[in-house]
Amino acid sequence: MLGQILLERNDLAETIQILEEAYAYDPSAARPDLLRALLVQAKKVEDEEDELKIYDRILEIEPLQPEAKEKKEKIVTKRRQRLLENEITRASQLASEERWAEAVAVYDQLRSELPDDKQWQDCFENAQQQQALLQKYNEAIGALETGDKHKAKHLLAEVIIIEPSYKQADSLLMQANRPVAMVSLPKGEHEALNNELKLAKNKLTEQASRLAPYPFWPLITLILFFSVVGMIFTWSLGSSSREPEVIEVTRIVEVTREVEITREVEITRIP
Repeated sequence: MLGQILLERNDLAETIQILEEAYAYDPSAARPDLLRALLVQAKKVEDEEDELKIYDRILEIEPLQPEAKEKKEKIVTKRRQRLLENEITRASQLASEERWAEAVAVYDQLRSELPDDKQWQDCFENAQQQQALLQKYNEAIGALETGDKHKAKHLLAEVIIIEPSYKQADSLLMQANRPVAMVSLPKGEHEALNNELKLAKNKLTEQASRLAPYPFWPLITLILFFSVVGMIFTWSLGSSSREPEVIEVTRIVEVTREVEITREVEITRIP
């Protein structure tokens, strides 16, 4: 009777406060009116968090109160669904950005929360595989940059076996399989390089004429000569390109020096 009178005063907050005080003194007498007032209050609040707190208070007073129990379960289910949708969206975003370590963690949480949905297990396993592939791919690039072609080939082969079209793995593997060490030269150095190549060619030609009297040297020098000519010809074909040229210089210089040193030794040995 008291609760009904208080509710008719249209001051719900004050009514609940009075009924809470009454409940503290006489729980059994004040319980029905307090529960009724709290249910009315729960229907009027707009904030979901506040509504949930009211239902928690009702269930604290009456754990089996059916209306409060049902409404709370709906709120919790709705919240959980929103969280899952946000996690799914986040996982997709992480995957698109190739942030695989974070994506693995999110998919792991989704498969735990939704064990009956097998797609999250598949997404989790795929994210793990992509994380491993990216790690191997980046390690292979690092190995190429440091000149460790053996390691690069091993890592790239592992990547291609799992996913043949992964990024530029096939091109990088071809690069790693090139047998000759190459040096990148800026376009501005073409003229100086051309002069150096011509000088190397002239030196070898001179050595051929000087070593002509000695057995076997004409053949050796001829081979070296055509090797240099072939290198110069290869370089000249690409000299008109606007991109930086990639050619072998070190070997030419080494060949020239070897011929000069060998000639000096052979001449010294002649009686």
